[in-house]
Amino acid sequence: MTRVKISIAIILSIIITGLFSEMYIYRNCGKIISTAEKISHSVNDNSAYDTAELCTEMQTEWRKFEKTASMFTEQTKLSEIKRMIAVISATDDNQADIQPLISELICTLDTLRYSVMTCPVIFSEFFSKNA
Repeated sequence: MTRVKISIAIILSIIITGLFSEMYIYRNCGKIISTAEKISHSVNDNSAYDTAELCTEMQTEWRKFEKTASMFTEQTKLSEIKRMIAVISATDDNQADIQPLISELICTLDTLRYSVMTCPVIFSEFFSKNA
């Protein structure tokens, strides 16, 4: 009977860890997507100061997220997003050129966001109501 209880405890801990990691990735990708959309609007408004400030904010959010996300997802997915964020943050002169890159970043983050989820419909409905 003790073995059964230990097995159940191990299985439950694996399931709970998986669910919390999915929620963590979903929420943090959403935060970075939100910041990227703000950068896009800032670029459209030709506000260089706001764009630079938002790029710094996005880099900070990414650094916090990347450390934990690297435990739950493949490094190749994360390295592509890291590259795009670095290019967006480094582009100061010609801000109009970063619009396609911002769109690509948002699509890549959205793909990552839904690729790790076991039930994307349930989680997206839950988070859209509570966000």
